[in-house]
Amino acid sequence: MVSREDLYELVWSIPMIKVAEKFSVSGSYMARVCSILNVPRPERGYWAKLEVGKASARPALPEALPGDQLFWSQEGDPPAPRVRAVTATSAPA
Repeated sequence: MVSREDLYELVWSIPMIKVAEKFSVSGSYMARVCSILNVPRPERGYWAKLEVGKASARPALPEALPGDQLFWSQEGDPPAPRVRAVTATSAPA
């Protein structure tokens, strides 16, 4: 089981393909896991830019909101998209 904080540190320390290999999943699957856990990940080309000193700054890990998923386990079901409740403030006329 991986916490969102641990995943954040991991995706900013090694390329996503290496993170995915570590968990035996695809890079796109790992990107979805990051989205579900609200973990920002490096933009495309980040590692090449980092080598030449032109990488953008690492964003902070956003605070988790109530109801957010905080952990991911590769033994569980595939990540489901995060759905937030939407309420109407007024009824249509």
